[in-house]
Formats: sequence, structure tokens, C-alpha cells
Amino acid sequence: MMISGCKTCIQMRTLVFTLICLINFCLGDFQDVKKPPHPHIIFVTLRDMGWDDVSFHGNPEIPTPNIDRIANHGVILQQYYTTPYCEDSVTAFKTGKLPIHYRRPKTAEEYNSRSQPYDLWNYLDIQSYVIREIGNIDCEDTNVPFYPWEVIQKAEDVLKQHDQIYPLYLQVNFPQLHADYPEQVPEEYRDRAKNIPFEARKIYAGMIMQLDRAVGHLIRILYDTGILHNAILFFTTITGGTKGNNFYTWPSTYPFRGSNGTVWEGGTRAIGFVYSNRIQRRGRVSYGLMHITDWLPTIFRLAGGNPEHVVETDGMDIWDSINSDDYSPRMEILYGIYGNISAVRVGDFKLIQGESYVPFSQRPMAKGEMKNLVRPYTIWDSELECANYPDAIGCWPDIAPCLFNVRFDPCENNNVAYFMPQTVEALAYSLKKYQDGDIYRSRRDVSEQLEVDSEKYREILKRLRRSAEELNVKDIRK
Repeated sequence: MMISGCKTCIQMRTLVFTLICLINFCLGDFQDVKKPPHPHIIFVTLRDMGWDDVSFHGNPEIPTPNIDRIANHGVILQQYYTTPYCEDSVTAFKTGKLPIHYRRPKTAEEYNSRSQPYDLWNYLDIQSYVIREIGNIDCEDTNVPFYPWEVIQKAEDVLKQHDQIYPLYLQVNFPQLHADYPEQVPEEYRDRAKNIPFEARKIYAGMIMQLDRAVGHLIRILYDTGILHNAILFFTTITGGTKGNNFYTWPSTYPFRGSNGTVWEGGTRAIGFVYSNRIQRRGRVSYGLMHITDWLPTIFRLAGGNPEHVVETDGMDIWDSINSDDYSPRMEILYGIYGNISAVRVGDFKLIQGESYVPFSQRPMAKGEMKNLVRPYTIWDSELECANYPDAIGCWPDIAPCLFNVRFDPCENNNVAYFMPQTVEALAYSLKKYQDGDIYRSRRDVSEQLEVDSEKYREILKRLRRSAEELNVKDIRK
């Protein structure tokens, strides 16, 4: 009887030991998927790509299925602005400051001095992020060969070697897109763009298709390494579409006026979207106002920091607007101040002055080409259409200031300055405050914003609301 009892005890102990081993084995498998304390941040940048050069905005001429798939399952930023010039945009992105509030160091001593402001990398370093950058944003040299696969190969090496227990910030900078080097476009991409009758535009389209495939490969690497499940992916262009020597050579800024180097919508409104499993409301378009300076406080918050601790910044934390479709805290956008050329947006209204006249943009297509193309799949409201104003008043900002409701007239067709002089006066006052340098704010929440020169600023908002009621606009918040 004793021997039988001992055997039973041994069998029970063996069973318990086996169960413990199985549990440890299973837990070990789950522990292989390492989760960092804060999300990985993947930031992809492009230079001088036009608004209409991605098919998720509705253009069937150049298909970008990989970019579309990520954008349509994320949040498309429909009112995302940069600055008219590449150097200013890079400065605004890194420091969170408008160009008029940033003094570039002129000597090595100034550059190395502690008086220089913290940039994005400094704030991420505080949060113990592993920081890696692939490629350079070179604003001077436009003759850099376009070889996206070199960038992707380096990014793949970084992602596969990274220990995922540590949060990663990876910035992937693709070279500038241009059609000056036809030898950089493989024959297979030219064949896919055979529907385009213009050779230069065909080369440019081939580069975009090559870029789209490279982006798809990057997403696959992120998925295979498991980083994508714990990451937030940002995809943006640094500037609007650039100018070119030939109408059919360079990016298409349709349906906007202007291009890179101007304060028209085509030179400042940029492509942008965000993708992550952490986003509560995905697969939509966000119409919240956003500026390139907002990336620094927003990313710092995602990295576990307090955005209010970001000192001397013009940016705002707009993550709630992206994540849950909440109102954006940003109410105004400074397009830029360049001598007598300037533009500002407050609410839905934009005031532009001093800029040269630019005609309405057209898609660089041959007559009848659109009929033979398959329309891409787009989500609701991702395509912009310009309203037809048969009695529209023209705009020559170099002669007199022009006023547009760019929320409902993004193509800047109907100048309403003549009918709304009080709104012109209100926006001119706001622009003057930028010019005088009095509007610098380290923390710009709406309530704090109203406290600065409160009486005059409240009067500005009252006039804007009154003007909006005249146009039956209900989007300006109370």
C-alpha cells in the first residue's frame, strides 16, 4: 500500500512538473514578442511630391496601391500644412518653431552653444529612444539620384538588428523626385506608365511607382519583424509640389493654385497620413488644422513626455484630433512672411497679400486620357473638388489683399475680400502681430490664446463667426 501511494505521488509530481514546463514554454513564446514602454515611431519624409501624385487623392494616372492601402486604413491629413521652402520646413519640423522665430547659427560656436533650442531628437533622447535616420533631407542639391532601394536596404538592416525592448525612432528620408535622370527608372516602371503620352511625365510617374513599391517593402519589413504592431507610422512631404521647367515634368498640385516657393495652397498644403493599431478611429479623413511645427509636441507626447514641457515652440499637440477625431486645438496657420509677401489663415479664412498671380492648376494629362483610366479606390472625402463660382471675383494679391474661405474653396477661386472688409481687417491684424513678433507662445491652448490681448482677439473671433454666418458656414467653433 505504501509503494502504491508513493507511485501515485511520483505521478502527480511528474504531471505538475510537466504542466509547469508547458506553461513556462508558452509564456516564453509570448515573451519573445517584446513590447517597449512607448511605441516605436517610424517617420517617412518625401520632398516636393505633389498633392495629386498619389492615387488615394483620386488621381488614376499614377497608381500607388501600397501607399493607398496604408493611408486608407489610417488617418489622412487633409489640412496639413508645411512652409513654402524646404529649409524652413526642415527647421520647423526639427525645432517646432516657425521660421520667423528661429535664428539659424552662423558660426560653429553658436551652433555648439547651449543657447540653441532643443530639437526633436533631444526630446526623444530624454525619453530613452533609440534614434536612427536613413537618408538626408538635402534642400540644396536637387541632382541627387533617386535610388529608393538603397534607403530601404539600410532601413531593413536597422529594423532587423534593433532590440525591440527599447523604443525606436526611425526617420526614413527618400530622395527628391524628379525627371532629370531617365536611366534611374527601370523599364518595367516605364511600361506601367505607358498610358502617359509625355515622356518626361512618364519618367516621373515611373519614379513614383518605384517609390510606392519601396514603401510597400518597408511595411512588409515592419510587419515581419513585429515592429508594426507596436509602432506609429507617419508619412509626410516636407513641402508642396515644386516648380519645374516643363508642365508635364514635375509634380501635380491639382486642384490647388501655386507650387513650392509660394504661399498659395499648392505650395504649402502637403500630403500626410498616420497609421497605427493604436488609433481609435481609423479609415477616415481628418479635417483638423495641422502645421509641420506640430510634429514635435505630438511625437513627444507619444514618446511618453508632457507636450507642455516643450519650451519655446509654435507647435501644438494634435494627437487627439488624429486619434479620436476630436477638434484640433490649432485655429490659425501662418503660411509665411517673406518681405511684402505673406499669408495667414484663421479658422476657415485665409488672407494672402503681395504674392504674384497664379492661374488655376490643371492635371498634366492629355485630352481624353482620364476616360481610359480606372478610378482608384478612395475613402469618403479624400478627394478635393472645387466649387464652381460663375460670379467669382478674381485675385491679384500683389495689387490688393485677397480673402478666401479655403475650407469650402480650397482652390482659391472666389475672392470675398470686397464683401467681408471686417474679416480682412481682423486677419490683417493677426498677420501684423506675427510680423511684429508679439504672437510667440510657448504653450498655445485655446484658452491661453484668448488671454493674449484678449479684448482684441475676441473681437477677431466674433467678426469671423459673423462672417461665417453670412456664408452659412457652421464649422467655426464657439
